[in-house]
Amino acid sequence: MKLITTILLLMGLSAHLYTQSLKPTIGLQSVPQNTDPICTIPIYTGNFNNSGLQKGDTVPDFTLYTVGGTAVSMATELQSGPVLLVAGSYTCPVFRDRVPNLNLVSQTNAGKLKVFIIYTVEAHPIVDVSPYSGTVWVTSRNQQEGILHRQPATYGERQTLVNTMLQQMNIQPTVLLDGPCNEWWSTYGPAPNNAYLIDTTGVVFAKHGWFNKAPENINCDIDLLLTGIPCGGGQSGGSFTFELVGDSMVSGNPGSVLNAYGRLINNSAMDAEIDVVRTQNNMPTGWGSAMCLDICLAEWEDTTFLLLAPGDTQLYIMYFYTGALPANGHAQISFRNTKVSGNGFIQNFYGATYPVTVAQIPEPNGVKIWPNPFDETIQIAHGLHELAELGISDLAGRMVGRFRLDKGIAAIHLGHLPSGTYLVRTMDSKGQ
Repeated sequence: MKLITTILLLMGLSAHLYTQSLKPTIGLQSVPQNTDPICTIPIYTGNFNNSGLQKGDTVPDFTLYTVGGTAVSMATELQSGPVLLVAGSYTCPVFRDRVPNLNLVSQTNAGKLKVFIIYTVEAHPIVDVSPYSGTVWVTSRNQQEGILHRQPATYGERQTLVNTMLQQMNIQPTVLLDGPCNEWWSTYGPAPNNAYLIDTTGVVFAKHGWFNKAPENINCDIDLLLTGIPCGGGQSGGSFTFELVGDSMVSGNPGSVLNAYGRLINNSAMDAEIDVVRTQNNMPTGWGSAMCLDICLAEWEDTTFLLLAPGDTQLYIMYFYTGALPANGHAQISFRNTKVSGNGFIQNFYGATYPVTVAQIPEPNGVKIWPNPFDETIQIAHGLHELAELGISDLAGRMVGRFRLDKGIAAIHLGHLPSGTYLVRTMDSKGQ
């Protein structure tokens, strides 16, 4: 009898190891219908580290579904080990850049950690406003890569977009779709690429406002959770240089977005830890500026941090969002090495806009294009030969649109392009 009692006590202890006390579920009760509308998406312009759950919080349970309709329950998954949840959005360039790292984390920790991508709202849709700015914010990366999608209006449209993403990208972790009312996004924190490492008791072990963005290190977090041994990390103390790409002063029409470029280069043998701070932001009424490195910051964000590996180069973009009237603005950016005293750079950037006096653009062969500046649509009248085309590129020379021109007057819709200055080239069988 004594032996039986001992066995029962051991069994009870084993069961306790896999018992969670999660917060009440946030849904869903069943697979949503394709026609279920997406609820109104609020605008969030706060800090992604502060939104949603925090380290030490107990997570709520949830059931979400794959594109094929397979249910995944948080409580069930935690019974077999810890879970990593990472928010995803196809129109978020940062998320796309992090996918190879997500794949590696999933492969390296197979059998020890389950990784799920929670597909949420679109970060940078065309036509519709971004939930992280309240304005239409189509990134130059999306423009270049042709990832131009509207905010899904129904659960079925979100499914379709996820299928498109899975066809275009190699994504190994299971992708779960947030519910029609964005239950996961609202509860776990509005952010395009945040991450939660959750232990088997349902408690947040580590939280990233941006998945695996320095100084956060997801591999160190996972190792600490699984083994209890702190991660030593890589060696820092490397140095970097900064150089302009082009001119520090950029100009264009009122209402356009002006871009100035630079790059940070680590030619040393160790990681370089760099604080990037906008120390001056002298903008006229109606203007704004923003910094873009490994992530693009909102206009109101003044600081970020970059870990630059040995031999790596990071592009820096200074955005000027100009107003309707001619004016000029100035921003000063500080790049400072946090480990090496004296290794730093101060760079001033200038933007200017000038009055627009041209209402119509005459070109050879009788080509006329109007209006200029344009809003949604341009009109084209031409006397070109058959097989005529019109190409549109940005000031960096990247093609952003190509259209077949019929005879007579043609209307070309360009409302999906971000504000800016573009070059127009007409081509036919006789040349361009």
